[in-house]
Amino acid sequence: MVLYVDKVQPNGTGGFTIDMEKIRFNLSELHINEPEFIAAISKRTGIPTAMFEAGRYIVIFQCNREFTQGRMAFLDYQVDLKKGFDHIADSLTPKVVGELHSKQQKISGKSQEVLNSVALSDNWPIFQRPNQN
Repeated sequence: MVLYVDKVQPNGTGGFTIDMEKIRFNLSELHINEPEFIAAISKRTGIPTAMFEAGRYIVIFQCNREFTQGRMAFLDYQVDLKKGFDHIADSLTPKVVGELHSKQQKISGKSQEVLNSVALSDNWPIFQRPNQN
């Protein structure tokens, strides 16, 4: 399966997107239903956020409740969090960093076939859209 990002990181650590069309496509490919995702998040949570696995990647996803703005980051499970900790710590809470460690360990036990089941691309194909009158 190919998931699309705005930029694939050149050092193989992952990629990210803030393009809602790509985010919707990726969620669809991962069988994540947008309304169900929003409904499952407590109304007290300011920004709905999820972290899940996709092949070799840890996916961190955030969006507003209207699903008009969001961001999705893919982090290769082999990334050394200690090496880049200062950069990661600036954007993530300690609880999230702990969850990343947990996801890394879980993914490391998966088969090579599962690890290679997801690829990232920043070559977004131009889809033919139906004429909307």
